[in-house]
Amino acid sequence: MSKTRASSRRTRGVNVSAGNWAPGTERIVVGALALIAIAVRYYAVSFHPLVAWDGAYYINYFRDPSWRWVFPPGYPLAIEFFRFFVADPVLAAQYASVFFGGLLVVPLFVVAREFLDSRAALAATVIAVFNPLMIRYGAMAMSESQFIFFAVTAFACYRLRYHVLFGAACGIAYLTRPEALLFFVLILGYDAWKRHDVKFIAFAAAGLLLFALPYIISLRVETGTWSLSPKSDNLRAWDVDWRANLAREALAPAAPTPSTGQAVLTSLSYYPEHFLAHGANLLTYAGVPVLAAGLYGIARHRNILMAGLVMFLLLPFFGLNPFSRFVLPYIPFLAVFALLALRHIPKAEFFYLSVLVCVLGTVPTLSEIQKQDDDMIELKTAALAIKSRVAPGDIFLDRKPYTAFYADGRYTQIPNEPVDTILAFAKRAGARFLVLGERVVYVFRPQLKPILYGKEPALAAKGLTTIYVDALQTGRGVRILEINK
Repeated sequence: MSKTRASSRRTRGVNVSAGNWAPGTERIVVGALALIAIAVRYYAVSFHPLVAWDGAYYINYFRDPSWRWVFPPGYPLAIEFFRFFVADPVLAAQYASVFFGGLLVVPLFVVAREFLDSRAALAATVIAVFNPLMIRYGAMAMSESQFIFFAVTAFACYRLRYHVLFGAACGIAYLTRPEALLFFVLILGYDAWKRHDVKFIAFAAAGLLLFALPYIISLRVETGTWSLSPKSDNLRAWDVDWRANLAREALAPAAPTPSTGQAVLTSLSYYPEHFLAHGANLLTYAGVPVLAAGLYGIARHRNILMAGLVMFLLLPFFGLNPFSRFVLPYIPFLAVFALLALRHIPKAEFFYLSVLVCVLGTVPTLSEIQKQDDDMIELKTAALAIKSRVAPGDIFLDRKPYTAFYADGRYTQIPNEPVDTILAFAKRAGARFLVLGERVVYVFRPQLKPILYGKEPALAAKGLTTIYVDALQTGRGVRILEINK
């Protein structure tokens, strides 16, 4: 694409006066904004002293195969890179999120600049990158920031017609979260329909396969079947109310495993309820002004940007609890659509006022920056207290992975069964430690209260020995028992 064509497309239909800057000015502003975004996330790291649930698996992914579960290797690879510079593995994971979350400024501005003038593109970038929920997950050991960065980078490469880089960015996004494949297919399908550019499609596919194919082959070797992701088992009937899901944590399901057809029908029956839950999250965390302006922008300016939003319509179909983080990938695209709507405001002062309203629309969620997925720091404290007693390969039976993670052990979830069944399972699994935290037991495994508060003779009769106990009857107490063989 020539510079003349790109320039004409970028400035077409813009109503804000003096809205375009010289290329040098754009680079300075974008660079400064990226540094500010990184600094904000770096500061927010201090609010998250406990590794996130998923983060425990990501950090140990290449160190202990027992921690891999269903997660893909993209974010763990980034963590391993940052571990060259940061000794603390949790900080290395958080700094990876800080880096990708702050650097999102660059590809997002490039994407927005394809549709808007400089000032409107900057406004869209600010609205998305400094969204409180985006800042929060840009400071946590979670994969969201990396996924969003590569998804938006892929879109920028597509708009600039960098075929191999587009495919490669989609490939890395897929290694981070498998839904990136849908994004890739939608964009290439649109391109094939509009341009019939066989060369672009072929090179983009090559770029994708360069990163995706080794992982797909490894899944084939490990599982014996062809699969795009171990997460495919999320197509199941999970209730919006987490309490209804606890029964599914038993050793044997109460009902036979449904067939694929039954699972699809059940997921469809839950779709309205899940859609409303995810929609409520999007309304809350994107903010009412951004969502309203974004929907208007979509209605008035239907374009390829919609490929970044299609997954939202499919998200309720999968068996996922409606966590707030699931709406994060859609905020950057909504922000651009919102500015596509606002750019039609004829007077500059009203335009800037509207942008300010969009920014202020997320003020009620500012506390999200400091909010932790879990604040059970007592489980980390307990882990550090017994770490010297833990041998490589020791298994911790728990409902949360934090003690096992910080003690450098392995984690197995306590099944939702009667006490004797749990203890029999622990011995079959070769577990060495049973971790009971008051805040965990009272919610998830109340049947273990007699063990949590048991006297030593009664515990010994069950083959258990207390090796750590602290603050029982305070609501934050922890007891760790060694399982005698």
